[in-house]
Amino acid sequence: MARDWGDVGAEAGATGALDQERIDALGTRTRAEARAQRLVADTERLGLYDVSPDETREALKTARKNSAG
Repeated sequence: MARDWGDVGAEAGATGALDQERIDALGTRTRAEARAQRLVADTERLGLYDVSPDETREALKTARKNSAG
């Protein structure tokens, strides 16, 4: 059966779109992991190990405001 070469471009475009979606998803996951690492580092730096999550959030907000100047 002869190949319809008109479909090749459409297939390549679809593959490119899927690749871009994967790249975007990986970037989103990488950014989320970096945020989580910063949160852990900030929590350790501020000594907020045994504090409730609400108190931790407030302390981190305050610390970030103070560091931003």
